[in-house]
Amino acid sequence: MAQTESISTDLIKQSVAQTASFNIANTSLKFLQVHTFYPQYLTDFYLKNYSLFSTPYRDQIEALNRDGFSSSHIFEPHMKLLGYDSQLIIANNPYAQKQWMYENNLKIRNDNGAMLEIAHNQIEKFKPDILYFSDPISFDSKFIRTLSCKPKLVLGWRAASIPAGIDWSEFDVIMSNLFGIRKTAIKLGARSAEHFFPGFPDRLNKYVGDLKPEFDVVFSGTISLSQHPRRLSYLRVIADNSSQEDREFSCGFYINGKTEIIPANVAKYNFGPRFGLDMHRALRSGRIVIDGRGVLELTDKSKDETVVLDARQTANMRIFEATGSGSFLLTEFHSNLQEYFQPGVEIETFRNEKELIEKIYYYLDNSAKREEIARRGQERCLSDYSMGKRAAEFDRIIQKHLRLKYPAKLSTGNSICEIKTQAEKLIKSDNYSAAFQLIIKAKALKTPTYGLDYLRAICFIHMNNQLNALEALREELRLFPLNREAKILFDSLSVLIYSSEHAINDSEFNHILTIIKPYTLLSNQRLYSLYNHARQVCEADMPGNFVECGVAAGGSTALLAYVIKSKSKQPRNIYAFDSFEGMPAPTDADTHQGIPAEETGWGSGTCFATEESVMEICNALNVSDIVEPVKGYFQETLPYARNQIGPVALLHMDGDWYDSTRVILANLYDNVITNGFIQVDDYGHWEGCKKAIKEFEASRNICFKISAIDGTGVWFEKPEL
Repeated sequence: MAQTESISTDLIKQSVAQTASFNIANTSLKFLQVHTFYPQYLTDFYLKNYSLFSTPYRDQIEALNRDGFSSSHIFEPHMKLLGYDSQLIIANNPYAQKQWMYENNLKIRNDNGAMLEIAHNQIEKFKPDILYFSDPISFDSKFIRTLSCKPKLVLGWRAASIPAGIDWSEFDVIMSNLFGIRKTAIKLGARSAEHFFPGFPDRLNKYVGDLKPEFDVVFSGTISLSQHPRRLSYLRVIADNSSQEDREFSCGFYINGKTEIIPANVAKYNFGPRFGLDMHRALRSGRIVIDGRGVLELTDKSKDETVVLDARQTANMRIFEATGSGSFLLTEFHSNLQEYFQPGVEIETFRNEKELIEKIYYYLDNSAKREEIARRGQERCLSDYSMGKRAAEFDRIIQKHLRLKYPAKLSTGNSICEIKTQAEKLIKSDNYSAAFQLIIKAKALKTPTYGLDYLRAICFIHMNNQLNALEALREELRLFPLNREAKILFDSLSVLIYSSEHAINDSEFNHILTIIKPYTLLSNQRLYSLYNHARQVCEADMPGNFVECGVAAGGSTALLAYVIKSKSKQPRNIYAFDSFEGMPAPTDADTHQGIPAEETGWGSGTCFATEESVMEICNALNVSDIVEPVKGYFQETLPYARNQIGPVALLHMDGDWYDSTRVILANLYDNVITNGFIQVDDYGHWEGCKKAIKEFEASRNICFKISAIDGTGVWFEKPEL
């Protein structure tokens, strides 16, 4: 017994460590970030810090890090805190790079290609396990193929235009918070694409937090005719209105770009570019900080065409830099902004030049409201988008793709089967709590494993939670239908639970229910609510498709499709959105009765089902022709698909988590027709889901008339404006 407990304790510690993967057990993993800076910043910085020319390479890198330029993108120091052996290369810094060559007794062979040559030497010397290019344009696959060392993973980040001829076929992962770029990355050869965005280094606030505003309106950023035509237009109209006799306001513009393209009325407010800490000080110098996104496109010379990549989204880091610095942000509206901040509560937006000027006047006149929004925006940024949290998310992506590429062993050195065996030993020792924690961590790895959900059910039973045990067994049998022990236990629990379940007095529904029940986790009441609302839509001939976000095995999808097929007076489809690889990681907001979601046994990796499962039940009901499964996380798929979906008559939200609920509403609420039905599966169970609904109501200044279904699910109609 003592030996078993000792072994299991070590395993638990290793499993817990996977929430920040490799941070303790994998200190040997080498992480190398290859980055580039604005050339003008490097020139200015070294002229101000002339003594750095003669200092060691490492001292130069540390000095640049302290100055804060591009610090939202610099992950090297934060990965070090997670246990990586990490290093940073600023590849286009000629001063530090030449110093590195000198210190390593190397000579540059080709002055014209010095940047690539030196970076090549550095990578070969360090031999990283994880090679991260935050500039995958300067360093695309043509460069990677010159390396003799082969990293375990090669990752890149991009949220800007992509020039012609880029090759990403050597990248395991391209990360972006823009769906269009992730989609394009796959076309350019990347093996995978992940939704990701950098964060805000809160250490910068000690340098800027006490500064007082000097100007009414401030802008800091780059201006060019090809990439920033809207920015230039906004600055021009601001400058024009700033000198109106009855409504004057002061401006401070910190513009990086060719001065000859700046109109005279804008140029008179231009104080020149600010970088690093000076840029954050510039943001703090304004009562209102203005932001507008640049052009995002891909030039395809083979077809002589330009492809727009933005899908009406923004990826501008200024939204985090301004809010994190405590400034009031007035930014150009983009649909995905609501995924990060609540407009009108944490930031403010404008849709055109007229609204921009109106809101400048309004918030200059209402300083208390402006300052409250700035405070809330900063709280949100520092709480949710700190570099520490973003590094943990980066680490999760690394862990996921190492596991996919090298599936034999987990990062702890223990296979998932070995962890399952340890859980079995713990159960035999009546140590259900420790076994449960191991199973939770194993589920989060999203690798279907025979018997794992059966063990989860055993733990649920000993926690006196038979309903959760039944659903865990359902998941086991969906993946492994020949598990005899799981089937016997499932049948026994089914008799116990279903005999007490609320009966529905509707023969047609009950007939369909017997077919779809093995494919859904929803209660009979929630399924019947969906059935009734779908029938009302069809019988009243309301316009719009049906959308389900969170599909699992597809039982409710098939039910809704059946209603369309049998009762709709007009053609409709049902769009079924799901990752089809289990639940994503919850956030701190995702709790049930105060218990974090991961500790409940229904966190990461649970509710796993495949697209094949969805189509299997849809084929059984002969409705698969009107069902369109869409695979991927909501933040990756919804921004691109919503235009294709068109009007929505019924939206079923079963995303569980706070972030998922926010993303669904941000992307699809405007598609829902007036008086269309919205059913939320988890409103009464997960506190994060309810919080996201309430925040959305506040941001839109609306109040949903919410009707309870069964203590967990609710529904409401979209109110008139």
